[in-house]
Amino acid sequence: MIYRLLCSPPAVATSLEDEFQVRSKDYIGAALILLALLPITNGSKLLVALNAFVQESTLRTAKVIDHVSLVSQDNKTENRAVYSVVEFLNNNGMQRSAKTGVASYPAPSKIGEQIVIRTYNTQLDDVSVDSFAGMWFESAFYLVPGFLTLVPGFLVIWRKRKSRVAREA
Repeated sequence: MIYRLLCSPPAVATSLEDEFQVRSKDYIGAALILLALLPITNGSKLLVALNAFVQESTLRTAKVIDHVSLVSQDNKTENRAVYSVVEFLNNNGMQRSAKTGVASYPAPSKIGEQIVIRTYNTQLDDVSVDSFAGMWFESAFYLVPGFLTLVPGFLVIWRKRKSRVAREA
């Protein structure tokens, strides 16, 4: 049944205007699907890299010791980002400090606060806060709009094909 709905022959148009109406929704659906592929591809790549990072990294407890503020100026606006600097113990028991990869304004965490971080055992300068914003937000930023565009594209094509089958019957 699904094969018949999705792979039905195109409807027969009686005029040029009918032909345009029959084909236009197929083109809109195909455009939505193609438009959705870019963010889904980017989000999938980020998700695969993040999954590898989670499997190869170590959870550590860290203490926020400072904040680093970065200011960037565009033509009309000034953007300020505050990164937390954390202190943690490496595998040898020595104290290390590093800047986290999550920035916000105001500061994401207070000085003296204990947070959970993830680090590679070999690259202790690559620190990510173990939270949704710290790790998963970027891939979700691409995947959610991608799927919200992909589903309507399939629905437009599916409904148009379903109406073709109903007209032919």
